[in-house]
Amino acid sequence: MLARFSASSLFGSRTALKNIVGEGGLSLASGDEIPIEQRAASEVTHVFGVPVAPDGTSVQNPAFDVTPARYVTAIITERGVALAPYGDSLKVLTAHAAGD
Repeated sequence: MLARFSASSLFGSRTALKNIVGEGGLSLASGDEIPIEQRAASEVTHVFGVPVAPDGTSVQNPAFDVTPARYVTAIITERGVALAPYGDSLKVLTAHAAGD
């Protein structure tokens, strides 16, 4: 969101187009439906194995977050660059991938 408000561009990068499709990206109505993996609380509560938070501290440690599409300028994949509307452009890139 900071990029949007500072008149900068935000480009999403994926190492493999299949990761987008594999996450259900083309079949979901919105990013709200993407399951977010929760990583171990100890990654936040400990540093080099030493506790830095009181025992029992409640922690949310998502593996990633979902950036709203309106803030993304483009998604760069090994198959090409997807531009908004992403549903359409990602389908085209996926179709090209299936033809290889």
